[in-house]
Amino acid sequence: MVNALSTKFVAISQRDGKKVTIQWKEGVKTGEVEVAATSKKTGTTIMFQPSFKFFTETDNLVIPEEKIIELVRQRAFLNAGIKFVVTYNKNATTFCYNSIADYISYICNEEIKDKLVHTGAIITGKIEKEIVTTAKKAGSCEAEIIFGFGTKFDGEMIHAFCNTIEQKNGGTHVQGFKMGLPRCAIKFINDNSAKYRKGKFKSLAASGPDVSCGLVAVIAIKHSSPIYSSQDKSKVTNNDIQGITQSLVSSSFTEWLQKGGPAVDAVVNRILKNAYLRKSA
Repeated sequence: MVNALSTKFVAISQRDGKKVTIQWKEGVKTGEVEVAATSKKTGTTIMFQPSFKFFTETDNLVIPEEKIIELVRQRAFLNAGIKFVVTYNKNATTFCYNSIADYISYICNEEIKDKLVHTGAIITGKIEKEIVTTAKKAGSCEAEIIFGFGTKFDGEMIHAFCNTIEQKNGGTHVQGFKMGLPRCAIKFINDNSAKYRKGKFKSLAASGPDVSCGLVAVIAIKHSSPIYSSQDKSKVTNNDIQGITQSLVSSSFTEWLQKGGPAVDAVVNRILKNAYLRKSA
């Protein structure tokens, strides 16, 4: 899409002792040059200039620095250990994180301005599966989920990605997560009602919204054959992804709950408190 909407789009790739430069104009290839590489470095450089033919709202096309920073920061969270450097007007900003779990800390500190009710006990799950694509070919899907529950936050914050692209309109990976999350939480509370249903919580029946209230989550999918609902890739629609994320959140959350301890008690009490407030309202 960027290629088609640019007056000039240049890709420079260097590997295996070769350096290839390809140039396009509004999606049409205008040149290609291959030379011997002058160094052993490998990588790809992309340069483009947006076309005024398509972007007609302004005469001065400038990509906001904060937007670039946001996109690169996300990539750094999703690709732990890789250093990303953004240079904008000669000012360099570097991003490098130890794990995707750092994303939850960032969301708590910068987006919801809250801390986790179970500090230091982020719930995680990861799975890799071989799949059969819609074209009846062998493929793969890797799914990773990281989530927790805020102390005072009463909303729901889910960042979902497929192949490092964020789906702001959700999709089947989010649907599967939302289906699996409340079921195992409610089952655990029911199985341990003697411990948790006391006092004002004695006759409470928790529901899905009680579990998701205060939820902070990151869902990251890597799929060999993703299907999107539109060109902007804001929603993923693969049916197989739903079952994978539903199974993953169910197994990881159930395993975490069954370990018990203060963190589990804090999460369960938060869920029951949500149910109590909902019933009182």
